[in-house]
Amino acid sequence: PNAITVHPWVNISAPELGSVCNSSGLQALPQGTPNGGYWEGPGVENNTFDPSSTGTGDFQLHYVYQSPEMCVFKASQTLTVFDAESVTLEEIGPFCTNSVGSSLVAYPVGGEWAGQGIDEDIFSPIDAGPGTHELTYTYGMSQGCPSNTTIEVLVYNIPEVSATQMSAVCVGTEGLELDFALPIGGEYWGTWIENNNFDVAASGSGYFELNYTYISPEGCTNSATIELEVLSLPSTNIGL
Repeated sequence: PNAITVHPWVNISAPELGSVCNSSGLQALPQGTPNGGYWEGPGVENNTFDPSSTGTGDFQLHYVYQSPEMCVFKASQTLTVFDAESVTLEEIGPFCTNSVGSSLVAYPVGGEWAGQGIDEDIFSPIDAGPGTHELTYTYGMSQGCPSNTTIEVLVYNIPEVSATQMSAVCVGTEGLELDFALPIGGEYWGTWIENNNFDVAASGSGYFELNYTYISPEGCTNSATIELEVLSLPSTNIGL
C-alpha cells in the first residue's frame, strides 16, 4: 500500500489590525507568526493595505504562511475603515489691522480652529497682525479620523496718517483751506467743514475739532485729529 505522509501542524497567528481612516494613505501590515508569510484580502497588495480602495466598513484580511512541506496555513483578523468626513470652510477677509473680529464658520460644526489671532471661533485681525495667516480647522478627533482643512486670511496694515497743528485764526477770516495731514488724498470732516475747507466766517470763536481720514488702496482707514482755535476780533472803541 502507498504510504501517507502527515506533515506537522504549524501554529500561525496574526496581530490585531484595529482601525484606520479612509484618508490615512497606505498602511503597512504587521508581520504575523511565523515570519515569512504574506497578507491577502480586499485592498491588500504587497503586504500593504489601501483604505481608499475599499470604502468604509469591516474587512477580513488573512495572514498566509506556507510551510517548507508546501502546506498552507491562514490566520484572519478584521480591519475597520472609518470615514474621514468632508469639511467645508467659509472664506473670510481680507481685513485691516484695526478691523473688528470675525466669526469663523465651518461645516460640520464641533471641530477646533488653530492659527494666529484665533480665540475659540473668532479671528482677530488686531491680534494676528499684518500678513497672510493660515487658519486650520480640525474635525473628527472623537471618531479617530480627523480632517484638517485650512484657509488663508490676509490682513493689511492700516496707513500711517500724520497731522501738523495749525496756528490760531481770527473770526471772519476767508475760508480756510485745510492741508494739515498726510498722506494727501484723504478727506477732512467736522463741524463747519465742507469740501476740505473750514468756514471761519460762520464758525464763531472757540476751539474746533478738525478730523482727517485717509483710505489706503487696500481699503484700510486711519484718521488724525487736531484742535483749531478761532480767536474773537478785538473790540474797537472809536471816540467821537
